[in-house]
Amino acid sequence: MFCKNCGKEISDSVKFCKYCGSPHNKPNGSTENTYSTPLQSSYDYSKLSQKNKSNWGRWVWAIIFIFFLFWLFSDSGSSTSSNNSYNNTYTPPPKSTIDTSAFDVSLANGTVFKKSDYYLSGQGDLEIDNGTQYDAVAKLIRGNTAIYSVYIKAKSTYTITGISDGNYELIFTQGSDWNSNTKSFNKNQSYETFEDTFDFETTSSQTTIWEVSLRERVGGNAETNTISPSEFNKY
Repeated sequence: MFCKNCGKEISDSVKFCKYCGSPHNKPNGSTENTYSTPLQSSYDYSKLSQKNKSNWGRWVWAIIFIFFLFWLFSDSGSSTSSNNSYNNTYTPPPKSTIDTSAFDVSLANGTVFKKSDYYLSGQGDLEIDNGTQYDAVAKLIRGNTAIYSVYIKAKSTYTITGISDGNYELIFTQGSDWNSNTKSFNKNQSYETFEDTFDFETTSSQTTIWEVSLRERVGGNAETNTISPSEFNKY
């Protein structure tokens, strides 16, 4: 026969179940096959499973809480370490205390502003020596047109080559701190023109080469006259 409480098979003569201890009284008129199937066999498994689930759930929450604490403190430490590393490796550059406006603007020697190829197909040369302390802009004029305009730095020279035969004038301005907007110098401005003109003539045996200086020389044979800024800028 089977125990009515736990469903396990026990002897017909026992009064208590040797497995679960439940009293066993065989009812009147009952047969040995009344509890032939252990109906309660799944009960204990379900109960055990619920108990284990309850204990496992507490362990899961404990583990999650531990991981949360670990993440919280490790993240805080990482941020602190990162911040310390940043502060130790990066130093913002100090602001410049140099006043760049104190420097005069100067263009490269030989910067060409204007060039007319029509009048530059010959063999004549004009070498301009700017031995002064100021930069200069020289314009070579033919008729009423500037055929060549060039920037000549202080203490520098520049040669206009390939000048066609003809008669030319040379005007120039000197100063410091070039202003690209006004096309003039901001400081120490002066405007001059050479009194004499420059004749270029090419023959079968010779070409014309002129050399002029923008500074006064003892024994020099060239004279200059002062002109107005408007006179200079009209070319």
